Amino acid sequence: MKNIKRVLCLVLTLLMVASTVSVFAAFSDVPTTVSYEKAVSALNQLGIIKGYDDGTFKPDNDVTRAEFTAMLMRTMGAGSIGSSSSADLPFSDVSDQNSDISWSIPNINTAYKNGIVNGYEDGTFRPNDKVAYEEAVKMVVCALGYGENISVDATPWYSNFMAQARSLGILKGAQNLGSAEKPASRACIAQMLYDSLEVSLVENGVVTTKTFLADYLGYIKNTGYISANDLTSLDDPDVNLRENQIQIRAKEPNSTVYEVHTYAVDNAAEFTNKLGYQIDFFYPKTSANDTIRTLFSYEIKENATLELNSSMIEKDESNNTTIKYYPTETSSLTNANLASDNIVIYNGKLYGSNADASRFSTDMFPNVGTITVLDSDKDGKYDVVTIWDYQVYYVSKKSTSDSSIVDNASRATDKTLTLDVDKDTNLEIVDKNGTKVSFSSISEGNVICYAVSNYAENGGEQYSRAVVVTDKATGNVSSTISGDEMSIGSNSYKFSDAAPWMENGNDGSLEEPKTGDNGTYALDILGNVFAYSKSNEVVNQYYGYVLAYDEGEATFSSIDDFQVRILTQNNSKTDFHIRKGTTVNGVSCSTAYDFLDALREGASYQKTGEVGHTDVQQVVKYTYTTYKGNQCIDTLYTVTPDTDVKDGQTVESDKLYNFANLERGEVSLKYANSKLSSGNIQLSVGSSIVFVVPPQDQRNDTDRFRKATNSYFSTNKTYDSVEAFDVSNTNSAKVVVVYGGSAATEVDDSSPIYVFNDKPSQQINANTSDTMYKVSGFKISKTSTNGTFDDWASLSSNSVVKNAQIGDIYRVGEDSDGFKTFKDEYRLYPADEGYIEVGSGRVSNWSSADFCVIYGSVYASDSSEGMVIIPKYIDQNDDVSGEDQYTISASSFSGAKILKYSENGGKTEIVDATSDKEAIMDGIAEYNEGLNPAKVLIYMSEGRVKLLAVTEGY
Repeated sequence: MKNIKRVLCLVLTLLMVASTVSVFAAFSDVPTTVSYEKAVSALNQLGIIKGYDDGTFKPDNDVTRAEFTAMLMRTMGAGSIGSSSSADLPFSDVSDQNSDISWSIPNINTAYKNGIVNGYEDGTFRPNDKVAYEEAVKMVVCALGYGENISVDATPWYSNFMAQARSLGILKGAQNLGSAEKPASRACIAQMLYDSLEVSLVENGVVTTKTFLADYLGYIKNTGYISANDLTSLDDPDVNLRENQIQIRAKEPNSTVYEVHTYAVDNAAEFTNKLGYQIDFFYPKTSANDTIRTLFSYEIKENATLELNSSMIEKDESNNTTIKYYPTETSSLTNANLASDNIVIYNGKLYGSNADASRFSTDMFPNVGTITVLDSDKDGKYDVVTIWDYQVYYVSKKSTSDSSIVDNASRATDKTLTLDVDKDTNLEIVDKNGTKVSFSSISEGNVICYAVSNYAENGGEQYSRAVVVTDKATGNVSSTISGDEMSIGSNSYKFSDAAPWMENGNDGSLEEPKTGDNGTYALDILGNVFAYSKSNEVVNQYYGYVLAYDEGEATFSSIDDFQVRILTQNNSKTDFHIRKGTTVNGVSCSTAYDFLDALREGASYQKTGEVGHTDVQQVVKYTYTTYKGNQCIDTLYTVTPDTDVKDGQTVESDKLYNFANLERGEVSLKYANSKLSSGNIQLSVGSSIVFVVPPQDQRNDTDRFRKATNSYFSTNKTYDSVEAFDVSNTNSAKVVVVYGGSAATEVDDSSPIYVFNDKPSQQINANTSDTMYKVSGFKISKTSTNGTFDDWASLSSNSVVKNAQIGDIYRVGEDSDGFKTFKDEYRLYPADEGYIEVGSGRVSNWSSADFCVIYGSVYASDSSEGMVIIPKYIDQNDDVSGEDQYTISASSFSGAKILKYSENGGKTEIVDATSDKEAIMDGIAEYNEGLNPAKVLIYMSEGRVKLLAVTEGY
C-alpha cells in the first residue's frame, strides 16, 4: 500500500475541487425503496461508480474484472494513478497494445503492485471475464490490508476471505445481493464497496484508525439532524445564516458530545421543511476545522413523517398532545401522538421565542393548510411539528404599480394584499412546488395562499410566504354533495374551508355553487374549490314524479320544515327541501301550505294517489339548488287548466303540458316501432322518460315506482292507462306515465340478450352503498345489435351472477330499482344440451317469432347460401337422420352481431367478428367435413338473425 500513500496528497487535492451537491444523485432504475440505493447514490457522488448516458445504473448487469479493479482503485483514491504500461505486469493477456483493455492498465498496475490482485495460475488476468462474488470479496479484503496472512489452502479457497469480510461488516448488505461462485452484479459490488468505506485499514500489520473514506478519499461521514435553515432554527426564531447555509447538530467523530456546525449548501430551500430530520452526510475532511464546512452530499434517513392537510384533522377530538385525523374518507379516526417536548415551526419560523415556548396547542390548527409531524428517533411520538396556516385570497384584480391584488370574492377582511418583494425583504412569492416566482407571474383568477410567521409572539422578524396557486376546474357542475363537495363531469372537488359560502357565514359576494352552474372554479393549495367566475349561467331543468311529502313545520323556521319526495329522471327517489320563496307555476310560496296547496291543485289534473300523503302524486318540471348541504326546490311547474292541451306544440320551459288526447289515462294504446298508438293518436316515445306507477292500492309504497325508458314497452302489447307530457308538435313526448304497471320488467319476447365479455366483479355501488355485481359485455335486442352494457345486477341475482363466466349468455329482466335480473332458467349459453327456444314455446313458427334461439351443431354453412343447424351436439360419427334441421338463409344474417369464442391461455375470450361475417361463416367446421362440427348459438327475431355466437369449431 506504499505506492498509494505516495500519491494520496495529489488525490486529495483533486477531490477538493469537486463541486458541492445537496443530495445524492439518483438513477431512474434505482428507486429509493431498494436496499442498495444508498450505496449506489453515495459511490456515484464520490466518483467511484458511474451510470450510463440514458440516466440508468443497470444494477443487475455484471461487472468485468477490469471494471471492478478500477472501481476498487477509485475507492482507495488511486484511480488511474498507476503506470499505463503493461511491461511490469506478469499477465499474458494484458497488453497496452490491446485498445479494449488499455484503459484499465493503470488500475491493474496499482492493484498488482499492492498485492490486491495476483491473476490465475496460467499467467492470465482475464480482464474481460465477469468478476465472481468471491473474487471481489478477496480483492476488497486485500485492499483493506487484511489479506496478507489469509491462507487459500482451505476448501473452498475463498472461505477464509469470506469469514474475514463478514467479521469486518463488508458483506452485511452484499450477501443479500450475491453469492459465491456466481458473477457479482453492479448493485452487489456497489453495496460491498460502500460497506468497506469506514472499515479500519491495516498498515504494516497494524490495525489503524484510518479508512478509505477519510484518509484516501478525504471525506468524513456523519449522522445528525438539521437544526437550522436560513429562516429559523429549533432553538431560536431568527438565525444568522446566509441563504446557502444550514446547521446540523451531530456528534463529532470519536466524540460523545453533540455540536452544531454550519454547512454551505447549494439550495437551502430544500431544507425549508426539513428541520429535525436525521440525515447521513459527507463533508470534506479538510474543512472539519473551518467555521463553515461544505456539505458534500446528504441523504435523509428513514425518519417517520406524517403530513396532514387541514380537512383530514378532527379538531374537536384532538388535544395538545394528540392530533386526531382520518387517513382517508372511509377510514376510522387515528391518533398522531406528540412528544411532550415537541417543537413547533409555524409558517416558516419557530413558534415561540425558544424551544420550550413552542409546544403544540390546538389553537394552532390551520383553517386551510398542512401539519407535518416528524418522529426523528422513531419512538412512536412526533418531535417536530411543522405548520403552514394560510389566509386565502382570490385575485379579482391585480395592480402592477404597487404590486397588490384585490379580492372581491372571499371573506377576507382586508380585500387588498400587497406583495412587493423589493420593499419587504422577508417576503417570498413561490409556486406550489416552492420555487420562487415574481409578482408578474400572478394572473387574475389565481388563488394566493398567504402565510405569516408568529412574529408578534416570538419576538423574531416577520416572515411571509405567498403561494401562487393556478389550479382550476372548468365546466358544468353536475352535482353537489352534502354541502361540502361538487362534481364536474367525473371529477369531484371539496369546498375549501375558507370559501365565502362555508359555515362561518357568507361575507363575500359568492354563494355556494349549485348544480347546473357553469364556470371556472379556482382551487386552493389543497385542491379544494375556493372561489369561481361564472360563464353564462346554465339552469338545468328536470322532470320528475312527485311521490309523497312530509309536512314538518309549516312556517319555514328551519331548512328541515317541509320535504317532498320526487322520483327523478335519473331513477333516484330524492327528498327535496322547500324554502320560503320557492315558486310553483311562477308564484312564490310564503308558507309550506302555499306549496302544498299548489301541488294538490296540479295533482287534480292527473291520476293522483288516494291514500296518506300521496294526493300530490304527479309529473312535475323543476329546478333545484344546494343550500347548507340540502337539495332545495327553486322552481316547480305542474299541469294547469291552461296547459291541458289536445295538440302537440312548442314546449316552453315555464309550463308543463298534459297531452289531453289521452283523456287522463283512459285511452288504451298499443306499442310498436317506438310509438304508442290508438286510432289517430300516434305518440312517439323513442326518447321519452317513462315513469311506471303501480296500481292505486300500492301507491303509498314509493319503492314500487320506477323510472324507465321506451325499452319498458313490448311490441304489440296494449297499455290501458297512459298519460303523456310536453308533447311536441311532431307528437314526440318528453314524459310518459304508465299507470298500474309493474316496477319490475319480467323476461318476455322483447327482453334483450346479454353476452358477458368479462367475469362479473363484486363492487360497492356508490348510489346504494350495497355490495353488488357489475356486469359488462355485448347487448343484443330485437331493435339493435350494436349495443354494449355496463350494468349492476340486482341483489336477487347474486347467486346466479357470482358464478357466471366470460361468454355466458342470458335473457335479462329488470327489478324495480332498474337493476338487471338474471335467472338460471333464462341462461341460453352454456346449456346442458342443444335446443331450440321460441317465444312461449311456439316451435311451429320459429322463423317468424319475436324471439327464437337455436343452439346446436352446424350441419352446413356457406356465406352465400346460409346455414343449417341441428339442435344437438354431434360429431362426424353420429347418425343425424331424423333430426330436425333448421335452415337459415344468408340474407337473414344481414346486420347480425357475430361473436367468436376463443381460448387464450385457457381463458375464454369473446371476439367481435361482425365485420368478418363472410369469413367466419365460410370458416366454420361443418358436419360433412369429417370434423367435429362447430357449435353455434343463433338468436333471431321475426326471421332476422340478431346474434351468431360461434362457441366451438372455428
